[in-house]
Amino acid sequence: MAESSEFRCGPCESRNLSNNALLWCSVCEEGLCTECSEYHKVSKSSRQHSTLPIQNYHDLPSFFRSLSKTCHLHGEPLVLYCGTHQESGCAECIAFKHTKCIGVTLLSQTVKGIKDSEYISITKRKIRGIRTHIEEMKQNRHANIVRLQQQRVSICEEVTRYRDTVNKHLDDIEAKILKKMLETVESESEKCKQAEEKLEGQLSKIVDHERSLSNIENYENEEHLFLGMTYLNKCLLTEELKSNTKHDDFQEKDVELVLAEEMKNFTNIVCMGNIKTSNKPNSLPDGRIVLAIANENESKGGYIDGFKADGSHSFSQPHSECPFGISWINNNLLVSFSKAKILASLGHTYFNTVHFLISKGNVYGLSCYGDRLAFAVRGKGIVLADKEGTLIKTIPTVDNGSLAHIHLCKTKLFYTDYNKNYLYCLDLNGEELWKSTFEEIKGPRNICTDESGNIFVAATESNAVYVISADGSKFMKLLGQDDGMSEPKAIYFNQQNSELIVVNKRGELFICSLQFL
Repeated sequence: MAESSEFRCGPCESRNLSNNALLWCSVCEEGLCTECSEYHKVSKSSRQHSTLPIQNYHDLPSFFRSLSKTCHLHGEPLVLYCGTHQESGCAECIAFKHTKCIGVTLLSQTVKGIKDSEYISITKRKIRGIRTHIEEMKQNRHANIVRLQQQRVSICEEVTRYRDTVNKHLDDIEAKILKKMLETVESESEKCKQAEEKLEGQLSKIVDHERSLSNIENYENEEHLFLGMTYLNKCLLTEELKSNTKHDDFQEKDVELVLAEEMKNFTNIVCMGNIKTSNKPNSLPDGRIVLAIANENESKGGYIDGFKADGSHSFSQPHSECPFGISWINNNLLVSFSKAKILASLGHTYFNTVHFLISKGNVYGLSCYGDRLAFAVRGKGIVLADKEGTLIKTIPTVDNGSLAHIHLCKTKLFYTDYNKNYLYCLDLNGEELWKSTFEEIKGPRNICTDESGNIFVAATESNAVYVISADGSKFMKLLGQDDGMSEPKAIYFNQQNSELIVVNKRGELFICSLQFL
């Protein structure tokens, strides 16, 4: 238990007295002894302040107690908050660093009512999500070890069966292959154990963050609480993306016997076969992640957010117009700015050099396949163009007035009507191949496909994600409210590792690993 001598009474210290603090005022941010606390209670300026026992204050996370509401660069009070960079600053910081940022507000206004806002509950859900993900990965590593041992037994039996069909000459090469197999299994098992230990360490950090949040969520000083929550979320962002970073230690490991062709002439061979380790990806593919973010007030534009392959934040590029669709073609990022009626190509290095390609109408959804680009122009239809932006043709749709979400795959075009709950499939000449509607699927937004042609649909009003057969005749729910799904909007299928990535309206990310049977 902390000794009160660790904290001195602030008013007493200002009078060169040394009395231990028994209470802590979260507004004055100083300790109070018994005598000063009585004066503090009746003083007009502080009688409404909330205090807590000094032990309770000591139990708060050290990072939370060390947070300062003074700018470390200029020594001025933190009075403003930049929503683009998600950081607080003094007036001088905002004047020089955030002049072009959108969404700069008073810090006091930003933190107002934070204890009753969704910020704490969202952070709790984020912690639970990351913790669950790490625990699942840890279980996966342990299961991999068990499977490796089972495969070891299976291979031993397979080797023995082959050995029984040959003569004494196989004794020597059997010993060689078994030795190599055992060494490989033990080596890969050791890697899995090390990965399991790493995950245990990361899980410990998340548990600490969870404990920290539990300790600070009832802290009365809203500004201090907000700064603490911001710090925690930055820590969580690093841990969340780190847990999804591709690394050899977190790939699936399998061993199998590769039988040598020379076994047909076994008296001439010196090795029965080989032990091969199969690596199966179990994380997001290597490469940068780029997001198009729209401000809640579309008139204030939005920004392009970028992350490096290791999950660390790379840049945040504000735009005066509100982005809607985003896609990648010809080593360039394409972004549609619907209200500005612009389809723009952004420089591939930092995505901050804009080259306007098209300004023909309200451009919404984008989709690329190979060297071909498709984009939805409300009031006109789906426009096809080449990788340079040269228009090929315009395909009219059933209701051009609500056209927004499209998907191009091979020789097929898909689009949704979120008002009438229809999914349409066209060929590249604009001929309707089929259309589907299901009573359960309401408010279909973004769509994507897998390598077999199955269509994944984010149904916002159903709070679910569905998969529809390639011919549009059957459907199945993949994720629903029981899985934590709420108002899904963006969806993407990674064909390299069979992962379905879903983002809802609140910006929460869901990653679903699919197994095709």
